[in-house]
Amino acid sequence: MKSIFNFIEAIISRPSGQRRLIMLSLDYVIIFISFILALYITKDSFFNLEYTDYTWMITLFIFLPFPIYYFTGQYRGIIRYLTGRSYYEIIGRNSLLIFLVIIYGYTLNNKIIPFQTLFISWLIINSLSGLSRLVIRDLIDLSNRKGVSTKTNVSIYGSETLGVQLIEAVQLTKYYNIKYIIEHEPSLVGRKIKGIPIISQLDFLNLLDNDIRQLWICIESLDNKVLDNILPYISKNKIELIKMPSLLDLVSFRSSKDFLKTIAIEDLLERDLVDADPKLLGKEVMNINILVTGAGGSIGMEICRQLIKQSAKKIILFERNEFSLYSIFNELLKFDLANIEIVPILGCATNKNLLKDIIKKYNINTIFHSAAYKHVPLVESNPLQGIYNNVFSTLCICLVSRELGINKVILISTDKAVRPTNVMGASKRLAELIFQYYSFKKDEEINTHESPSETVFSMVRFGNVLGSSGSVVPLFKEQIRNGGPITLTHSDVIRYFMTIEEAAQLVVQASSMARGGEIFLLDMGKPVKIYDLAIQMIQLSGLQVKDKDNPYGEIEIVYTGLRPGEKLFEELLTDNNPEKTNHPRIFKSIESNYVPDDFYDQLIILRNGIENLDTKLALLTLQKLVPEWKRSNTRIN
Repeated sequence: MKSIFNFIEAIISRPSGQRRLIMLSLDYVIIFISFILALYITKDSFFNLEYTDYTWMITLFIFLPFPIYYFTGQYRGIIRYLTGRSYYEIIGRNSLLIFLVIIYGYTLNNKIIPFQTLFISWLIINSLSGLSRLVIRDLIDLSNRKGVSTKTNVSIYGSETLGVQLIEAVQLTKYYNIKYIIEHEPSLVGRKIKGIPIISQLDFLNLLDNDIRQLWICIESLDNKVLDNILPYISKNKIELIKMPSLLDLVSFRSSKDFLKTIAIEDLLERDLVDADPKLLGKEVMNINILVTGAGGSIGMEICRQLIKQSAKKIILFERNEFSLYSIFNELLKFDLANIEIVPILGCATNKNLLKDIIKKYNINTIFHSAAYKHVPLVESNPLQGIYNNVFSTLCICLVSRELGINKVILISTDKAVRPTNVMGASKRLAELIFQYYSFKKDEEINTHESPSETVFSMVRFGNVLGSSGSVVPLFKEQIRNGGPITLTHSDVIRYFMTIEEAAQLVVQASSMARGGEIFLLDMGKPVKIYDLAIQMIQLSGLQVKDKDNPYGEIEIVYTGLRPGEKLFEELLTDNNPEKTNHPRIFKSIESNYVPDDFYDQLIILRNGIENLDTKLALLTLQKLVPEWKRSNTRIN
């Protein structure tokens, strides 16, 4: 076998002209072998023919093949990449050769045409031409791969078009060896594709050999129940999970430049993604004027994208950060805006007069109040600014909305507002209380002198958002990309997660169902342990955790201790009484809260404390307004 490989390599290394001459010689040998075999097979019919009766055919078989093969491209194709179409083209050329021999015999020499001999010659020529090229192709492939000793063993999940295309492509390389195709369709299990056995998911989980290093996902979406079943197996055997881009994505540059793309962490949520209800999405936003505060933040930006998809009439982008406002404005201009007007406004939501001017000028119908400081450690270090921005922007929004008769106002809140342990959570809880206060109090009780309005104040509360500026996932990705370590505050920290799109759709849908005073929340499924999330992200990056049990791993996990105000787990409700809504995965609650009679007066005291830089007064007043706030980690000087 080694001598054969050396012979093949010697031929491959020759100039292309010499290689074509070798293939032409091979074709001539095949033609004459075929003709001789055909004469032998049909000898009873042709023993009585004179020698000159078929010398003319031999002459034609000498002079006709070269021009036919050469000018029809017989030697332009690369043998290693021959396909079924190439074989059909070879059959067509051989058919043309036999056809010209018959025409010559009829028209020029009036010879007896040995049809049986020519037909058998045609069959043998086609068979030998195809077989010879198939053998040469496989020998070249074996020659190219014979020196590879470290091929990666992989399995493919899904035998759809993408899976078959991958098999065909990978079999031409020398780096991967596809061992199994995993398929959930029972009728396909036990069969083969390109010689590769198709097995069930159960068979895959029960495999005795664990030399598979990668599992390629070749279907559009993988059910989370399936992932839950296979994740323990691939984690145990240190198998890298790869989500393959389609060939269309590759050629249209919708995929990353890397051919193998690590599966998105969104696919590892402990639940299936929640689909939006199209009727709820567009019901209250289509053809109306909407103000989005904090439009440059992660949630605010996605809300704006959803509003464009639902054909809002006018979207006012209200943002205090210049670069963030510039970014979202330019991004939205790339959408098909049709009759949608996008207006960027640089300013702060704590400016009451500016808010009033914007609402009047643009005839605002609905406000999505997303502006807030949300980073727990930063707000803990800067409590006065955090409270002022989160609380008094909300108060300004409520005052102006009641005064000017806004239709609906939706507050974007957080699970950290439930029994808060930090300043950020307490400030967001107070923002919720302000919304509830304005929902259930009469105008004369809240220091306004306008006639009562029908403004609806509602809140949306959700957990951590994947990919947002404050999410742990981008931090972990960056730490893994830099070679570690991953920093965890505590091994037992758990959190609820949702995608940015889910969060924004929840906000928009809540506006359709809002009647006043409700807190809307999404069915978040099971909470995710941050330690487990870190482990999975390391493994799905094709790396191993470095610890005492595996000192040769690549990424270490380091514990830094709970940050000021951080909780081990978050909650979504203060009362366990959620009600169903028109969406099966969205719930609402009207929480029973104690709002003191001097609530508004306490807000004035809180503002005075902030304006006078009196941190102690501000925090004590905040605690009085939010009595469930456990400020054990917050220092009051």
